[in-house]
Amino acid sequence: RFEKLQETVQQLKSEIVQLKKDKLNQNDQSQEMKEHANQLDVENNELILRMKQMKDLFERHDQTIKYIQDKINKDKKIELEDLRAILKDNSLANNQNLLSTIDSDAKKSNQRIHDLHNDINMKTRRLKELDLLLNQEKERCKEVETKLKIVLELRERDTHLHIRQFGQIDGELRKARTDTERIHILQQQLELRQQQLDDVQKTLSTEQM
Repeated sequence: RFEKLQETVQQLKSEIVQLKKDKLNQNDQSQEMKEHANQLDVENNELILRMKQMKDLFERHDQTIKYIQDKINKDKKIELEDLRAILKDNSLANNQNLLSTIDSDAKKSNQRIHDLHNDINMKTRRLKELDLLLNQEKERCKEVETKLKIVLELRERDTHLHIRQFGQIDGELRKARTDTERIHILQQQLELRQQQLDDVQKTLSTEQM
């Protein structure tokens, strides 16, 4: 029983060490994910800034078109080809293509951020599970170490008690005058041993329950 408890303690300590390693690995991965998420947030902010710049550019295009229309109304001598070139540069199709590209980039960036946050949440849950397992293993190890300590103390106490009892028995046997008295002394010691054995069996049964 003593050796089995020692093996259990060593096994629990090994499991605790492995759980600590797993927790450190998860912490490193979680930190990398957070740094990546921060980088994506920066990229997303840059994308938002680009969209704002595009909005300002469209507003300037609208102003340019309005200026051209006003110019046409006031000055009929403007070259038709020049007007067509200006209108083409500021056409709705070009603007739509630019908007479509920006919108696609924004969706991709948002999806990457969403996936990364989900991964971080999963890693965080795993860290909490590892913390719980680590604490449970520590408690189990403490319980086994406590039982082992009790067993050692009981063994030491029983050893000293047996030494004293053997000394007392030897003294009583020396004082006994007849074999009948010696047999009576030995019978008493046998009954005492049986009682101690019964007590140990009860204790073991209680621990197993």
